Amino acid sequence: MQTANRSLAPHEVIAPIAPGVPRMLTTRTLQEADRRAFVRVMSAAFAQDPLFLDLFGEDHRQPMAAHWRAVFFAYLFDRSRIAGHCLLGIFDAHGSLLAACVLEDSARRGPVLSLAWRALRLLPRLPWRSMRLLNAYIRRTRHAAPTSHHHYLTMVGTLPERQGQGIGTRLMHGLIDAARLSGNMQAIALDTENAANVPRYEKLGFRVSQRLRVSETDVYCMLLTL
Repeated sequence: MQTANRSLAPHEVIAPIAPGVPRMLTTRTLQEADRRAFVRVMSAAFAQDPLFLDLFGEDHRQPMAAHWRAVFFAYLFDRSRIAGHCLLGIFDAHGSLLAACVLEDSARRGPVLSLAWRALRLLPRLPWRSMRLLNAYIRRTRHAAPTSHHHYLTMVGTLPERQGQGIGTRLMHGLIDAARLSGNMQAIALDTENAANVPRYEKLGFRVSQRLRVSETDVYCMLLTL
């Protein structure tokens, strides 16, 4: 039997429940109404990420750091929805968002003018140094990505107080399974700036394909062949 090639559809992700993970969790596509929760979760999840510390500084030293992170993640949410990328979240029994991710299709570009306008609106809201560093990071990591049709895991984050409970792993397993079933992708690429994350991704089948240095940040480019 031949499986028709198709892109990963957000509603197709069914994440298995790992041992120790609370069972009353729901995985679903994020909607416009989830924007504020997405920004809150991701801003908290990446507060101590080396790249974001380099981009915006530490909260206790830079009063605007938390605000700049929120601006960036609001932009990422809007951009992802405009481009038609996959936005997924895991919710608890009360409907609170615990973890979220953004998964891009390398072949999907989205409406160019709308995306350009959204990027232009971001420029005056973030420091010029942060924008330059962010552009350098994107340029170098995308250059390290495979040239074949692939998924790119832009972001995956879990609320700090819920980390270590297998929630993010559940989300990752669901994404990998769905990507394999989609039939037309050859790999999933991701980049992490946290060395402690490397062995966690390796347990899921990823390998380090390249190591970069962007400003003060070490970046591990990782790849999972499907």
